[in-house]
Amino acid sequence: MTKSAGSIFVTAMVSGNFAVTLWHLHILQNVHPMESGGESFTLGSIVGSVSLFAILLIWTRFYKVGAWISAGLLLIGLTIGSYEHFLSVNPNNVFIMPHGDWTLSFQISAVLLVVVELLGIWAAVRTATLRA
Repeated sequence: MTKSAGSIFVTAMVSGNFAVTLWHLHILQNVHPMESGGESFTLGSIVGSVSLFAILLIWTRFYKVGAWISAGLLLIGLTIGSYEHFLSVNPNNVFIMPHGDWTLSFQISAVLLVVVELLGIWAAVRTATLRA
């Protein structure tokens, strides 16, 4: 993988992760309408800010730092999301959540996040470990 190809792929995965995260948070608000939107807004803002910072670094001479930040961001999302949506016994577990209008969308977005995060981590680590 070249630096340019790695930068393009990491940018695509981090941007895709941000877009799917926003979609997932929107669905979550519809699955649990009684909860405050403040948490979703805060989480979306944090993910968006760190994503933008990492993408900007990816396209500078500090691309390795940007790649490691991207890998860290995606790893944090993968860890928290996997526990929350696949392992923990709670209403957000895709295997035990009650059926509703938004259930299938929620399940698809949770699985899609895992796929994008795994691919993004792989690409970011490969890019961060390129020989200069």
